[in-house]
Amino acid sequence: MEPVASRYALALTKIANESKNKLAYLEACQQLLQLIQSDSSLLNFLTNEFYEKANKFNLIDKLFIDPSWLNLGSLIKVLVHNGRTRFLEKTLIEAIETLQVELQKEVGLIYSVTPLTSEQIAALTAVLTTHLGHPITLTNVLDERLIGGFRIDIHGKIFDASLLNQLSTLKQRLLKRG
Repeated sequence: MEPVASRYALALTKIANESKNKLAYLEACQQLLQLIQSDSSLLNFLTNEFYEKANKFNLIDKLFIDPSWLNLGSLIKVLVHNGRTRFLEKTLIEAIETLQVELQKEVGLIYSVTPLTSEQIAALTAVLTTHLGHPITLTNVLDERLIGGFRIDIHGKIFDASLLNQLSTLKQRLLKRG
């Protein structure tokens, strides 16, 4: 993982641990990750150097006023202040993984080209929970390299139903035939 993102994720998980409300932080991080992945305009605004920090702070204050966001608005302000907003997505992914492990949940990342709906994630979660025999929590991460389909990674167990994997498999078969 990215060292800068790892440091911010560590700080965020320490705050979650001190608050004694890891589950609320986990859910808030998952919601924020979904928000920035489903609409890139927020992250584009925050990372754009042409906008003043004061304008970015005003927007953050307006968006993250609800107490359910916990300290995530403050985290984003720190990233903006330090010019490290580009690490927000990776920070959230790592914080989610850490919090899920600490909460003793099997964590998995589901990579897809477009954001998956909560219904799609729930259906895949149910299938994997049945298949693996214990509860699974999936977080959607966007990866345009897959071309289509999805790829799930649960602590090194890979379930690959991506178009990229299918094309690679087809290529290998054709090369073996000669």
